[in-house]
Amino acid sequence: MKKTRVGKFRKGFTLAELLTVIAIMAILASIVAPVTLHYISQTQESADKVYTSDIAKMADNCAISLNSRGVIVDSQSVCAELKSLYGSDIPYEIGYIPTGELAGTEDSLSFANVRGVKEGVNTFIAIYVNGSHLNVYMVKDGVEVTEQRQYRLIAA
Repeated sequence: MKKTRVGKFRKGFTLAELLTVIAIMAILASIVAPVTLHYISQTQESADKVYTSDIAKMADNCAISLNSRGVIVDSQSVCAELKSLYGSDIPYEIGYIPTGELAGTEDSLSFANVRGVKEGVNTFIAIYVNGSHLNVYMVKDGVEVTEQRQYRLIAA
């Protein structure tokens, strides 16, 4: 039987080669990560605009339905109808501001008195009905996203 001789060179990578590959991957990750996070943020903002607009349309339909059944159209009734019909399709909690209790200025509204939202939830949709005006507000981390504010006129 013939013995095979172990060669001088071993198979595998040296530590320097491995460190070089890791350094190159780290550089690529540092370039790609901020771009990816920016696109994720833009996508979330676009999705939130669509959600707010869709919820405003749904709330408008709820107000019309309530009115046709002879139910008083107010913030609480629209919110309850919205939750019962579309609650599972809406990714955010839905609450309401009692009619006449909208606090703050047009530029800086307060959402401390929103009802129907679980304790500790900071991102939600707030419904406010005042007469023939239906307002839908998106609140993220306790602050309204003013670009996503939706107004509708309803036949109440």
